[in-house]
Amino acid sequence: AIPGREYTVNDCVKVNLARVFEVALKEMTSDTSVKPGVAELWTRFEKHLRRAVAVIAESLDFHIDHMYKVFPELHLDLLCHGPIERGRDASHGGVEYVNLCVDGSGLATVADSFAALELRVEKEGRFTWPQIMAYLDSNWDGAEGERARLMMRRIPRYGSGGSRADHFAQQVSSTFTKLVKEKPTPKGFIMV
Repeated sequence: AIPGREYTVNDCVKVNLARVFEVALKEMTSDTSVKPGVAELWTRFEKHLRRAVAVIAESLDFHIDHMYKVFPELHLDLLCHGPIERGRDASHGGVEYVNLCVDGSGLATVADSFAALELRVEKEGRFTWPQIMAYLDSNWDGAEGERARLMMRRIPRYGSGGSRADHFAQQVSSTFTKLVKEKPTPKGFIMV
């Protein structure tokens, strides 16, 4: 942060990566025209992640356009150089710099989910995609569901070092970072 010179929106704008994953998984498994698989799931995950980042960009523009009308930054205005001099709120062009940040939450959940599906469904063939969806829809209900949940959970997880989950976490993180930095918001603000 540049004290007195910057309006910032940090640590409050998040993309729920786990929800993006869920939407992609449900879309893939309900589409009868494709063969379900981790590669197909990744393609759909990336598509929905791209859309989530685009919507966040639009919402940040909306925030900048309207924040001063509904919740002016009165305290910040008094502590910054520019708002008084320009007669504008810090959130509406009163300061020199605007810093818009976007975070991703749920990275470990998504990485572990990709890795578990790849191992248990694709490589080992322990479950089918319809079985996995039935377990998820029932919240792993019953003794059989609990056994399946534990089997899916007992994979080398994110953070264990050198696991497939670590690989997927890196892939999700780099894709998310690329999408956020790929282009500015529709009104030209850079997101970081």
